[in-house]
Amino acid sequence: MVVITQGPGALWAGAITPVAARGVQQVGSIATPQFTAASRHIWDSEFAINENGNLWNYVQNCTAIQGEVTYVSNCPVPNQQRALLEAARSANTGTRAIQNSSKPDNSMWTYHGRSYGVGSTQGLREVAQVPVEYGLLGYTYNETGYEASVDCIRNASANLTFTLTDNVANVDIWHVEGKLPNSLVSEFYPVMNWHRDSLDDTTLLAWAAFANPSSDPKHMVGIVASAMYGNFSNLQCEITFSPRLFSIDVDGILQTIVVSPVGSSNAVDPEPTGHLQSNAVYSLNLLSRMSTSLYVSVLGDTLAYNLETLANTVRALDETTILRATEESFVAMLDNILGIYGGAQTALANETVPVSIEGKYMMMRFGQKSYQWAVVIVNGILLVVLLAEAIRTRGWRGLPRFDPLDFKSVVATASFGSDAIAMRLKKQHERLGSVTDSNGVWFGDSEDRTLGHMKVHLEQGPGDIAIVLSDNDVLGGVSEELLPKGQVTRRVEAY
Repeated sequence: MVVITQGPGALWAGAITPVAARGVQQVGSIATPQFTAASRHIWDSEFAINENGNLWNYVQNCTAIQGEVTYVSNCPVPNQQRALLEAARSANTGTRAIQNSSKPDNSMWTYHGRSYGVGSTQGLREVAQVPVEYGLLGYTYNETGYEASVDCIRNASANLTFTLTDNVANVDIWHVEGKLPNSLVSEFYPVMNWHRDSLDDTTLLAWAAFANPSSDPKHMVGIVASAMYGNFSNLQCEITFSPRLFSIDVDGILQTIVVSPVGSSNAVDPEPTGHLQSNAVYSLNLLSRMSTSLYVSVLGDTLAYNLETLANTVRALDETTILRATEESFVAMLDNILGIYGGAQTALANETVPVSIEGKYMMMRFGQKSYQWAVVIVNGILLVVLLAEAIRTRGWRGLPRFDPLDFKSVVATASFGSDAIAMRLKKQHERLGSVTDSNGVWFGDSEDRTLGHMKVHLEQGPGDIAIVLSDNDVLGGVSEELLPKGQVTRRVEAY
């Protein structure tokens, strides 16, 4: 009885009790960077090709703003040199887990997997048109960017070399010389190292990178290295930027960003002049020119560390592993370079376009699904029972008129377990012709005066109490049946 009477109520309470939940709703927008002529003085002011075909670096045009946890610049190199080297160094995790990397312009945010150079607004701009009371937990939106890919080969006939040009105070000055297959003019820039007897004894690694912004762009980077970094000597890599639509999933609680490519790589080019792609390649070139050291090669150690990590993961140090490690290091740097440019457009140039977000909010839900399904099942059973009872009782027309508040009805109905009392009641009705239905069965009507002509009493034995008739023809039957002779201890008369 407890389960039948209390159980459904507990289920219904669980089905409607409010519980905390997460809901999704398309409310609000986020600013995404744009690259147009209106802000070219911000994003396209560091590099230029002069009339002789030489690449010039105008670092004096670099601008940066620094906050408590932010550092935004329109020049990936030199202002974010450390972030780029760290990205190349840790392009592999050493396990098969997805790589996590810090956002260069906001150390509080982390990319889970590749950034692809998008999602740069996070940590620099807040979402718009979302009321504070909504309790925004995260959001998803789409952004167009570039999917950078790098394909490396070892070219035995590569034209890049080191040439010793001077020695000052026991410091050798070497120059990187030569051309890439897509270069307009020869490279010529210095790197330094303590004096050694030969090139094989030095600790040198450098690279040159050149871009061709055209309808069919061809971007390349080539590495030249001494014997210490011989794994990377004469590697030449081709860089490709494919416009693509990305889905960006932002977790505002954990402050993580997950970027996933959407569809095929045939999206509208976010910067059709090709200058943004070229600036990313030229940033690689400038990184090599600025990362020199007397003792070891900063670039060489960066590539070597990532190679060692990958080799330990795949348990092989062969040509395939060397090429793959180098490609991944360059891809990691290019992703960060593009992201740094995007952050500059957001925070420095203030040139953005709003994009709708699909927000994830803290909501209250009525009940839990397990309780709701349980209520559905219980209600279904009750409806089936209700329908069966309606059929069995002919629409409740065949139910007794029993009144639980009337003493006579209670006494008579409680005695139905005794055949003698039931038979006496039936005989009384038959004799008086006051049957209540066609079968001569009493229907529990408390107004039936026949009940007033019957005398009953209680008989209590060692373990039983019975309501029995008080006349002689029952005492020899019912009393002996319910309470064996000699065991009646108390008799109470009731009329």
